[in-house]
Amino acid sequence: MGAVSLALMPKSERFMVGGTEHRVVLTPTAPLPVGGRVLRVLSDSIQRATISVEEVMSIYLSMGGNELAVLAQTGLKHTRS
Repeated sequence: MGAVSLALMPKSERFMVGGTEHRVVLTPTAPLPVGGRVLRVLSDSIQRATISVEEVMSIYLSMGGNELAVLAQTGLKHTRS
């Protein structure tokens, strides 16, 4: 498995590139989420999370320090290897 990141999906629109379906996501930067990266990712690799934009921004502002607490509050599972 590759890297996993919380990201925002500004549009649910899907598009084809090279015969595979993609979506666009935004990954803010920490600790100031005023910038970030716009990425094209395979649609099959996206897992929806029931987490608010405010909770995502809280994780980025804390540079990941409160991630486990926020995920526990939202009921998302987090595993360590």
